[in-house]
Amino acid sequence: MAIIKEGTFNDANADGFAQVGETIDYDFTVTNTGDTALNNITVSDPLLVAPTVASRAAQSRIWHQALV
Repeated sequence: MAIIKEGTFNDANADGFAQVGETIDYDFTVTNTGDTALNNITVSDPLLVAPTVASRAAQSRIWHQALV
């Protein structure tokens, strides 16, 4: 299994600094890199206050979370 976490800073006023109300979008891509089916995989990130998500059977899933 492979997990990739990517973050994109949405700099609304393009000043290069974080301001109140600007967001970071996080995407988590989870891919089954093996040859065995995986079910009920749970992904959580203790650094983010976001819901924990569980996958259904699939080769790959992407979750998106935007934080203010």
